This record gives sequence, C-alpha cells and structure tokens, in this order.
Amino acid sequence: AMWAGSALNVEYFIYGALLMGFGFSFPVALSLIVIGNLSFFLLGVASLQGPTTGTTAFTITRASFGTKGSRIMAFFNWVTQLGFETEGLILIVGAAIVLSEFMGFHVGSPAKVVFIVLAAAVQAVMPYFGHATMIKVLRALIIPFGLIFFAFAYFDLRHGTVHTTPYGETWQLYTAGLAFVIALSGLGWTECGNDYTRYLPVDTPRRSIVGWTFVATAVPEIIIMILGALTFSFLSNSGIWNSANPFEALHHQNIIPHWFVAVFLIFAILQLFGINSLDLYSSGVSLQAMGVKLKRYQAVVLDSCIAGALTIWAVFGSTFSLYMKEFVGVIIVWIAPWFAIFITDWILRKYRYDASELQRRDERGLYYGNDGYNWNALIAFAVGMVAATLGFSKAPPPVNFPFHFMTPISNHFGAACAGPLSKGVCHAGWYGGADFSVFLGIFVAAGAYLALEKLNRYIHHQMDPSALTTAWEAARAVGAATMTIIGGVIATYVSITTMGLASEFTIHHALVPFLTALLGVSLICLGVLSLVTRTDRYRDRTMAFGVLTVLWSLFVYGYSSQPGTDFCNGFGGLGAFRFTPNCFLFNTFHVQYIGGTLAIFTAGVVVIGSRALFPVGAQSRVDTAS
Repeated sequence: AMWAGSALNVEYFIYGALLMGFGFSFPVALSLIVIGNLSFFLLGVASLQGPTTGTTAFTITRASFGTKGSRIMAFFNWVTQLGFETEGLILIVGAAIVLSEFMGFHVGSPAKVVFIVLAAAVQAVMPYFGHATMIKVLRALIIPFGLIFFAFAYFDLRHGTVHTTPYGETWQLYTAGLAFVIALSGLGWTECGNDYTRYLPVDTPRRSIVGWTFVATAVPEIIIMILGALTFSFLSNSGIWNSANPFEALHHQNIIPHWFVAVFLIFAILQLFGINSLDLYSSGVSLQAMGVKLKRYQAVVLDSCIAGALTIWAVFGSTFSLYMKEFVGVIIVWIAPWFAIFITDWILRKYRYDASELQRRDERGLYYGNDGYNWNALIAFAVGMVAATLGFSKAPPPVNFPFHFMTPISNHFGAACAGPLSKGVCHAGWYGGADFSVFLGIFVAAGAYLALEKLNRYIHHQMDPSALTTAWEAARAVGAATMTIIGGVIATYVSITTMGLASEFTIHHALVPFLTALLGVSLICLGVLSLVTRTDRYRDRTMAFGVLTVLWSLFVYGYSSQPGTDFCNGFGGLGAFRFTPNCFLFNTFHVQYIGGTLAIFTAGVVVIGSRALFPVGAQSRVDTAS
C-alpha cells in the first residue's frame, strides 16, 4: 500500500507530460513508459536484503563498501533525497501559485518566497508523525487520487489524441527518453527499498517481495504517466510544461474545469508533502549512516533549509524541466554503479549477511574492510561513474549544459551544434546525443567488481581466515609496490614526452606536464621504498598520491577541452597526443583528445588498484548467515 500510494502521485503525471516534451509521438512515448517502468524489478531486487538483516540499505552497504566506504555512498544518497525533496517543494509551490491565481490573487516574487518558506516549514514538521503515520497517509490517498485520475482519464479520452506530430524523433533521442524514465522510476528508488522492507518478517518469500513491489509501483506509474502524456497532447504548449511551474499548463486552458483542477491541486499538495516525508525519512537515515552527529529533528531542519534554498533557485533562476534533466544525471551516475555493486556483492556472498556484524563499526568487525574501505567496490564504483558520465546525454535541449566535454560517448552519437560552428568551435551550445549512461553504469561497475574479486578474492578471504598467510602478505606488499611503480612510470612518460614540445610554447604551457612528472616521480619513489622494505607502511601516502593523480587527470581533461584556451587551440591538451585545434568539435570522437589525460587517469587508477588488489593486513572472519 505504501508503494502504491507513493507511485500513484502527481509527479509521474508531470513526468509523462515532460517525456512528450522531448519531441516523441504518443506511441513512442507509450513504449518508453512501459519499457522504462520495467526497472521497478530493480527496486524489488534491491529490497530483498531488508527482511533478513533488519536494517537500512546503507547499513547493509557496509558489507560491500566497508564501514567507512559506506559513508561515501550514504552521502550520495543524501544528495539524491535532497533533490527529490526539492522537486516536491517546487511542485507544491507551483500548485499553490495556480490555486492563488484561480482565486484572483496575483503572485509576485515576494509571495513566491513566502510560499516556499511556508512549504519548507510544513515539510519540516511532517516526519515527526513517524513511519506508521506516513504509510497510513499514503494508503488513505490511494482512493481519492484514484478517483481524480479516473476523471482525468475521462478528459484525456475525450480530448486527447494519439496522433501527435513528433519532431526530432531519432533512436538517439529514444535512448535519452528511456534513461529519463528509468532514472525517475525503478532505478531512482532502489536505494530506499530496504529502508521499508526491513520491517517485514524474516521468512517473507523473495518472490512476493519482488512481485508485489513491482505491481504496486510499475502498474500505477505506467497509468499515471500515460495520463500525463495524453494531457500533453491537447494541452501541448511545451513552453509552459517546461517552465518553472508546469502546473501553469492546467491554468491557461479552458478544456478541464477550473474547479476540478483546484481539487486536483489541493490533493496534489497533500500527497507531495507525504512523498517528501518519505524522502526526509530516507535522508535522515543516510545522515545517520554517514556518521553525522545530528538528531532526527536537526537533520530534518537541515534538509528543509537546503531544499528551500534550491527551490528558490529553481523558481527564480531556472526551469522545472532543466532541473529535472540535471537531477536525472545525478541519479544515474551514482545509483547505477552503486546498485550494480550492491547486488553483485550480495550474490557473491551467496545472499547472506551477518546482521549483528553489519551494526559494528570497530576494526575487528567482519565488514570493516581495509582501513575501513573495500577498495574493490570503490574502484568499481569510480569506474562505473566515469562510464555512466561518458555516456550521459543532454537531450533534449536546453543546450546550455555546462559539462559537455564530460560526455564524449554520448556526443559521438547524434550530438549537434545548435548554431553554426566558428573555427570548429560551437558557441551556441550542443544538442545531446544518445544516452547509454544507465547500462554503462550498471554493467561496467558490475564487471569491474567481479574482475577485482577474481583477482584478489577479497570476499573469499574475508569469509575464510585460513586463506591469509604471512607469505601471501609479503607477496601482496610486493605486488602493490610494483603496481605503484608502473603507475608512476606511466605518468612520468606522458609528462616527459609532452615537455619535449614545450620549447614551442611559454613556461605556462609546460606547467601541466611538469606537475604530472612530479606526481609520477613521487609515485615511483613510494613504490621503490615499499619494494625495498617489503612492507606497506607507505599505504596512506601512496593512496593519497593515487587519488591526487586521478583528480589531476580529470582537471587536465576538463581544462584542455575548453574552447579558447591555450591547451585547446595550440597545445592540444598534452603535446604527446596532439590533434587538430578543433578540440571542442565533438561530432567526431577524438581518440587522440582523450589519450593523454586517459593515460594519467590510468596511472592513478593503477596505484589505487594496487591497494585493492593487494590489500595488506585486512580483517578476516568467517561470514555466517543471519
């Protein structure tokens, strides 16, 4: 009932209309809605661990990411819940504005700020009613909203049409629409599933959890999104749907009676507050999992203040569709790889966790990890995030997406400049290409995690203490040192070959390769010291330099891609991998362009990987079923 109450809501009505705003015909949008909502099977699978462990998703994540590593995942989830809370506040304020206009009040900027403050204040009070009350509220709203949407179906069948005219409908745009639906349906809920199934009996059949979760979420959401798409077909002013307040599309029309719209908006406000209470509940759990020393009411107040500030920005400085598009990117790039690692780790552990050990945070705990981290998971997560980002699409417009250079795979398939090129540079902004982010994020992260487990058998050693021996400890120390040296050599080689061309330019041009060489030499020295001593006493410093190398490579990649910079127009990012000056022309996928920075990135990953492939001094205990 709780999932049905959360899925049968106005947000998905808006999502259906926004999907039509991509430029799809109704039959194509219908296929996207049905296929995209199959992702609720992912939610069902990600809810299976709660009954046997009796705890939340990000406490269970300690097993796959380590005690400290799980805090990083909890932070990402907290940011995501903030995004959903902000979305709810934007729609609540938008509904209040339209209701005020129906009553003849002109809502100016001061009144909008008052609405936002009041909405944030009410939101801050809602979670105090508790988990049981939230379920009762959502259950109670199923019937009235069912009746309201049944009435909407009447208007849609009478005035809607399936013969809409598509514009710009391509397979690349189809993949972008599919990613939009998947992220806002099943995938976007996966991190919350165990927060609620932990209340179920331990012997609850897995098939029932997955099946009923899917039926209670996918079916109502498919229906509501279809209604939103049909409503768009006869209220098809996409400029209003894509504005700061999509509810204005229901105001500036004479087809649906205004009294009915007013009833719909009143119930929408009540329901959106209930949905935000769920988000605040999960957000508070995430803050606790992060180790933040805040009481529940303090966490709620913090969230409400931040969400209120973001709502002010969205209402006055952005649009709802732009906010949702950027938010979808945030959801995909971290939840897709997290979900993949979370489920892969669960399978590798043969579907078992030790519930009591999950609650432990000390170094002797079963799931503590290496210095509190499972580096296999963190490396696979980083690789999955990069893969998802590279394949993320900005389609459809707006074209002023600020991180176009970060998505070369998507850009290669269908990206186009919104205006004429000027010397190979697009100043008008880019239309995004195909979107592979969800599938790249999931499959690349899962593959990387499996590969790392095959190499160092982290889970196996954690479950079987006899697998660790003194000789193995020494061998791993040598392996870690060797990989550190290899990473240093890669970075140093790239920088030396680059500095060979530095005479053509000023000292400014040689700064990047010089700093890269400094990182490379430092890594070589640390590796040699570890190799000579046959110990891992330089672990922390080596890890720090490895992470610094990765971050440095991303900076060089981003800076050298910007039009008008010395690196882009003359230096080509890294001299050893020079290419044409049109480095911002992404219609062609420049392998040379990413070659240099990818080499530096690889050096850092190799160093970090050495700590994961050859972890020294890891805690090991026998895993038992809960």
